[in-house]
Amino acid sequence: LTLALFLAKMADQVPFALNPADAIQGVINWDSPIGASIAKYGPKPLNEEKFNGEAEALPLFLRQFKMRGEEYGWFNLNRSVTIGDIREDPNDPQNETVWNFIDNYGIINVEEIKNHTAHFMYTDDTADSLRARQDDRLAIRCLRNSLTPGMLNRVLLKSENYSLENPNNINQKTESAILFLKTIIDESTVQTNATSSAIRTRLSNLDDYMVRGVDSDIEKFNEYVQLNVQSLAARGEETNDLLVHLWEAYKACEDKEFADYMKRSHESYEMGTVDMEPTTLMDLALNKYKLQKERGLWKKMSEEDRKIMALTAKVASLEKKNKRAGKRDYEGSGKKDAKRAEKPEALKSPPQDVKKVIRWGGKEWHWCCKENGGKCGGKWRVHKPSDCKGADFHKKKKPTDKPSDSEAAKKKLKLTKAVQALTGEDDAKEDANE
Repeated sequence: LTLALFLAKMADQVPFALNPADAIQGVINWDSPIGASIAKYGPKPLNEEKFNGEAEALPLFLRQFKMRGEEYGWFNLNRSVTIGDIREDPNDPQNETVWNFIDNYGIINVEEIKNHTAHFMYTDDTADSLRARQDDRLAIRCLRNSLTPGMLNRVLLKSENYSLENPNNINQKTESAILFLKTIIDESTVQTNATSSAIRTRLSNLDDYMVRGVDSDIEKFNEYVQLNVQSLAARGEETNDLLVHLWEAYKACEDKEFADYMKRSHESYEMGTVDMEPTTLMDLALNKYKLQKERGLWKKMSEEDRKIMALTAKVASLEKKNKRAGKRDYEGSGKKDAKRAEKPEALKSPPQDVKKVIRWGGKEWHWCCKENGGKCGGKWRVHKPSDCKGADFHKKKKPTDKPSDSEAAKKKLKLTKAVQALTGEDDAKEDANE
């Protein structure tokens, strides 16, 4: 019984804390095991992928810093002074208005941060203020370690923006973690022009982002929306037409079943049968998305869609074949096909009109006679009568060498004619004579 009472008494003396750092009352003892652990892990980078200053990544960076601060006590309303909870008037104990910097960085100005930081750095020497000085060192080391070399260099060049002058020693300046963070935010927003107007533009183009930005990934899409809404809230502003843009984006999703589901939900909303807030709609969309993914139906084509795709492919194939057939028909009207095809009746007899032109075999045929200036004596030719060189020009040339009466000469002539017949040399000459 005595042991049980002793243990109960000891338990009552142990302060309750959600995090080890919160269990430390006042100044951290760096020589203690917990103090050494805080010194080791507190300044570590927020993420393996360091922040490069892009505005789209800024909300996530700030959220990660806030999570680190909550874990190590940089944001703790149970203490009178913390580095991240900016008091409206730190010199007025009666004024208990406090602004969390991460949630309100757009409406807290530099002078308010300087007054808050100077109070625990130079004015107040209570245990909570001394602890805030320790936390400030840890936080600024964490921020430096979480930036890419290029972004860190940009911020370091603005050292006057995050340094405080010691009122007790004008030659001494102290860096402030929250002013350092403010400089990071300013550099990011200036670099990419991430103003309130730009955020509102992004929120008004959610339907385009749904398809091109995240390929209809509802989980990533919702995160994108939340980050932009938070960025707007941090500037003391809000959007009143978010619900409209969300409906349009969800209905533009490339999954037909999901898009139809959201269309039916929208119709119910317009009819007044259901009430809907942006967060409720986003949860509804996310649940439908996860259900479709679990069933293996996400972006899966329906039977009707598959039939349409098959028919489309078949039509395209037939069109391609028709084009090829048309090309062959066109190319097949050349000289070789003309030889194989029988001459039309019109080219087998004199025309009534000697100036008539007939197109056949890919060529124009003219009736060459004396009446129209020709010299072929009435023949169908491929040359124009005006260009005619005379009938004698088209006659086959006879061999110049006269065969001898010897058997060898006769045999040679016979062999030559046989070769000409096999090679089609006579046909070639006849074509040339035309």
